[in-house]
Amino acid sequence: MGDGKPGKGAVRHLRAVERARRLGSQVTSAGRLATLCVLGGGAACGPAAEPRHSDPDYFVQTSRVYAIGDVTASVDESDDELFLFGIMDIEETDAGYLLADAGNHRLVLLDRRLNLLGTKGQEGDGPGEYQFVASIARADDRLVVLDEGINRASYVGLDGTFLSSVNIRPNPSDVAYHPDLGLLVADDRSPRHYLSRYRPRGGQVSLAEIPTQFRDSDAGVFRLRTDMVAVAADGSIHVLDGLHLALASYASDGAYLQTAYLPEPERTKRLERRDERAKAMGGPSVVLGSHLATSLQPLADGRLFVRTSSMALDDPPGLIAVGYVLDPFSLQATPFTVATKDERAWWVRSKSIHFGVETALLGNANNRGPQLAVTEVKLVEH
Repeated sequence: MGDGKPGKGAVRHLRAVERARRLGSQVTSAGRLATLCVLGGGAACGPAAEPRHSDPDYFVQTSRVYAIGDVTASVDESDDELFLFGIMDIEETDAGYLLADAGNHRLVLLDRRLNLLGTKGQEGDGPGEYQFVASIARADDRLVVLDEGINRASYVGLDGTFLSSVNIRPNPSDVAYHPDLGLLVADDRSPRHYLSRYRPRGGQVSLAEIPTQFRDSDAGVFRLRTDMVAVAADGSIHVLDGLHLALASYASDGAYLQTAYLPEPERTKRLERRDERAKAMGGPSVVLGSHLATSLQPLADGRLFVRTSSMALDDPPGLIAVGYVLDPFSLQATPFTVATKDERAWWVRSKSIHFGVETALLGNANNRGPQLAVTEVKLVEH
């Protein structure tokens, strides 16, 4: 591809290629005080520090890890009733789980024992129809579903029943819902902002200013954004910058708070591996996007779970990290792991994950091992 930004038709083609590929496969004391004041809602805090868009800090791995335990429920790959194909995201509901089954252009509702309760949707571009269901996020008493195939966000009930939809700009990478701000879409609408906010009464504005050090200075190379967005229980907004593997955090009104990189040395190793693969395939003018993080999930206690590309941890040896539980307050990261000698390690590494602290639902991406498995989660010393 030549220099400059490709046309809309080329971008749609590149998106289709990327979708097919995805189917296959510490702050300063003043800054910390300001963060705690905004996120915690404290009334006795002193004057807030000015936002800092430089000198981001790092998450530090804790001395404990979340370990995958026994399987309590599973669905075999040969289950003809379910026949899932390309599980892109998982969201928990009152009844159980709602799955984004991208390959079958539908939503799938399961109970907590993974029994099928029903499916919603089919291939198409009409109401309740889908092309490529990429992600699901909670929206109060509804869910919002991102369809990357037709650039649309659909609101559905907790059982997947279609309610309404919003047409969004091309090249979205994730969605979230804010109780006051409404629909938030991670996209490339603005070179200076991560998000587009779709106002409940119509119209859109840019939100979540990109930290200065992360702004793209090479205007001659087009990159697909791979950012993820989540809204925490307190209304704070968090963006996982997919290019730099860093979490940028914002107050409930979109004001910048802080930036922190994922833990080292694993972060640098992931970036180096990505760059090596991109170079082998022709460089950044050919490889337009790489998903080192595939989901960012808010947890009830204010922490976040990020699903990352799997990588063996240096310390302790013998463990593979398939994600991290991030604490934006303390900047601690607790790895979610499987042992390298565990016979399930292969299929665990290939799965989408809904993390529930005490249990996790893992969705297979390569038809090796169970299609779905609910496993126990244990917090252990390493």
